[in-house]
Parts: sequence; structure tokens; C-alpha cells
Amino acid sequence: MVLVCSFHATAFYSELMLKIGLTGGIGSGKSLVAHCLRELGVPVIDLDHLAHSLTQKNGLAILPIAETFGEEYIVDGSLDRAKMRQWVFADSKARQKLEAILHPLIQQMLERQLAELQGEARVVLEIPLLVESRVWRRKLDKIWVVDCLEATQIDRVQVRSHLERRQIEQIMQQQAKRLDKLAAADLVIYNQGKTLDALQSEVRWALDLLDKTLDPAVLPFSPDW
Repeated sequence: MVLVCSFHATAFYSELMLKIGLTGGIGSGKSLVAHCLRELGVPVIDLDHLAHSLTQKNGLAILPIAETFGEEYIVDGSLDRAKMRQWVFADSKARQKLEAILHPLIQQMLERQLAELQGEARVVLEIPLLVESRVWRRKLDKIWVVDCLEATQIDRVQVRSHLERRQIEQIMQQQAKRLDKLAAADLVIYNQGKTLDALQSEVRWALDLLDKTLDPAVLPFSPDW
């Protein structure tokens, strides 16, 4: 009987963990906001990092990708990300096939990491294409969008990745429009013309605002069964 009650308690508290999706367009600064959150002690899971681990040498996604797209997309045992990116940006069906391979594997890894965070009141999932995906949005309690001017996005990516303006614009065209991302947001962090200290202050304010909406003392029933 104790074991049964213990199991239900674990499931109950897992459901209580608030899951915040953090997203934003390329160059918006979502990774910087994620860094600020970690500095404030909030656990952050980067889903893009999970996808990278799946497509590295000996990654779980390598074999199904090779079978679906061909061995020419695998170089030295790892996914040729540049070549694959070029294809999936140009072909929505190819993107859907890649997502069908990656999303279930990412979900499995995510569930394991969430289990390790049991007891945390909240966790942030950094998801670059959250708004574009039907998979992740329904798994979240809140959506935070990092926003800036589109011209700023282009400038930042040029400095960071040395891509041509045309390439950056093509990537942005494949992402959800700025207004669509803003419409999906429960909270917007405006990362335009801010110092790092100012951005950290805004992230801290967002967390404080979130905490005011949570009251962990109020439960639907007592856990002292």
C-alpha cells in the first residue's frame, strides 16, 4: 500500500512542475535569456542540444536518417547539418520526415531529464521552433517569447555565424512570423538595445511575475495520505 501511494505521489508532483517553453527567432537572444535563467537557478533543457546529441556520431537518429534520406547526409558518422538544413528549408515534406524521426527520440530524452528534475517547481524548455510545431505547444504550461527587431536578428547572426544576409533571410522565412510568435506568447522578453544587466533584470522580473501566479501551499488535496 505504501508503494502504491508513493507512486501516485510521484506522478502527482511531476504534474505540478510548471513547464515553460522559451522560444524566439534566430538571433533574438533566446540562448542568452536561457543563460540568465540558469544564473538565477532555474533548470533549462535545450531541445536543440538534445537534437544535436541524437545526430552526432553513434547518435540514435543516425541510422533512421540514413535509411530515410540516404547515406550522403551522413559524414564521418554524423549528420551533415548544413546539407540537411538546406534541404529541409526548401522542402516541407523533408522537414516533416526529419521531425518524425527526431521528435519521438527527443521526447524520450526529455522525459528522462524531467524525471531527474522531480521536485523542481518549474523548468524551462528552450525550443527554437516552438511556435511552428504542433508537438511541443500542447505539452507546455506557458510560452515565453524573446523578441527584437528583424534587422537586429540579421545583424546578430551575421556577426555570430558569418552567414550572408540572403541565407539569414531564408532561415527567417522558414520560421514563424514575428507577429505569430508574439501572438502565441504568454510573456514577451524584449531583447532590443539592452545591456546584459538590463536583460537579467527583465528575466528576474518575469520570474517574479510567474511566482506571483503560483501558490504551492494550495493543493487540490492533502499529500499526507
